[in-house]
Amino acid sequence: MPAITVTVDVILVLVGLILIWWLWAAMRWRNLCRTAGSFPCTLIDADSAKRSQRHGVARFGDGSLRWYARGSLSYRPVHRWPRATLEVMGCPKEDTGTGGPWETVRLTSGGRSFVMVLSRSASAGLIGWLEAGPSHQNPVIR
Repeated sequence: MPAITVTVDVILVLVGLILIWWLWAAMRWRNLCRTAGSFPCTLIDADSAKRSQRHGVARFGDGSLRWYARGSLSYRPVHRWPRATLEVMGCPKEDTGTGGPWETVRLTSGGRSFVMVLSRSASAGLIGWLEAGPSHQNPVIR
């Protein structure tokens, strides 16, 4: 009989921990999405052979674009790209695979290439934010 009680206690503790993790992740996601300059997007590593997709939220900062992964519990960004090094490669293209009002934007920063799938308004905001930044020798869109 005591072995069954321990098992029930362990299960209740695990369920409690999962509930706490879920609440923390939901609050983090809500706070990130509600911050000014934030937009949900999918990040695709264009340099890797897998082209893995990760969902998250990107946020415009003073001098950088920060990207936070959806499943992470940390408030620290997974990626941070300085504004001066970001370049848009070509014009944004409509993403026909999702069936929604999404665009794909190919970006490079520090020699690494990646693709963001984001809404049309977020795409326009990203390009406007890059163009409004301090001037540097290279054009924003190539």
